[in-house]
Amino acid sequence: MSSSKKRKEKIYDVYSKNFQFVKNHKQIRINPDIPNSYMCPICFEGFEKQNLNVDENNYLTAEDVPPKKLGGKPTILTCKKCNSFAGHDLDIHLINMIHETSFYSLEPNSCIPTVLEKDGFKMNGITQIDKSGKWTIDLDPNRSNPKHTKEIIRSINNVPGNSHDIESLSNFDIEEKSFNLKFTSKANYRKGEIDLLRIAYLKGFEVFGYSFLINPNLLQIRQQIRNPTKSVLRNTFWIKHKFNDSDLGIHLIYEPKQLRSILVVFKLANKTYNKNFGIILPGPSNPGMKIYDYLNDVICVGDGTKFTDINMLSFKKETFISKEKNAFVLHDEWQKMEKEYD
Repeated sequence: MSSSKKRKEKIYDVYSKNFQFVKNHKQIRINPDIPNSYMCPICFEGFEKQNLNVDENNYLTAEDVPPKKLGGKPTILTCKKCNSFAGHDLDIHLINMIHETSFYSLEPNSCIPTVLEKDGFKMNGITQIDKSGKWTIDLDPNRSNPKHTKEIIRSINNVPGNSHDIESLSNFDIEEKSFNLKFTSKANYRKGEIDLLRIAYLKGFEVFGYSFLINPNLLQIRQQIRNPTKSVLRNTFWIKHKFNDSDLGIHLIYEPKQLRSILVVFKLANKTYNKNFGIILPGPSNPGMKIYDYLNDVICVGDGTKFTDINMLSFKKETFISKEKNAFVLHDEWQKMEKEYD
């Protein structure tokens, strides 16, 4: 058996057992109640262990949380349909958004697609910032109009090769008409932001298991994740604050009451980028979805970087899924918080 299949089986066994813990609660009813089953946390479709087999029509896949290219590891399972949709329609935009943010922040080893233009002729390439801060553009004749390529190359025939540092081109332009560089964006930033929401949601499931999903306010979160072109939520669902590594994990915000919610802090990192994000998810009771009104209208006014005084409880353990006594720990702590701080 391959190591990837063993990992999937291990994840399946742990979470299907946790699913049974939740179903054992006297007030929980799941129909159909299939023993030792697994439910995709995104679409809620039920699966049995045989659905780990890739020969199945819609099989269970290992889900990297966050995406692998941003430092994630396979920690849970989602169905092939949900995983593929996220990869093609969300993850790619988050990854491109991070790449572009790194470049515009002048991070070393960052790059961005570029169009070099001179006298109406255009040539595609990649602009890079190396580890010393030097800018270069690598022109790509294979992705450019041959006629335009010929004219651009003729114009810079005193600067040999397809890779050029920006300073050399600038010096060359002193004697000639100037070149224009246009940086092109491949990211749909709204979809990239919704992918941040998806990561936070799956982090909650990773830590608390199936009891995390027993929250009526998460219905709209799933709707937004599955319908990224629709405006289910208001634009901002994160706190624009510089979170430290000590903040990584899941927290319950209890004050201000208007923002009483679940705060998920996670890291996105690659060779040019390292940043922690704090995403807000609604708790199982009030204020529910109204937290996003408070977040947009009060906290994230202006540049959104002013961090209001927030008091919160933090979960220190990495996961609470393996023991039945912890199956509802999130709900237990939420209820204690309501009694203590109301």
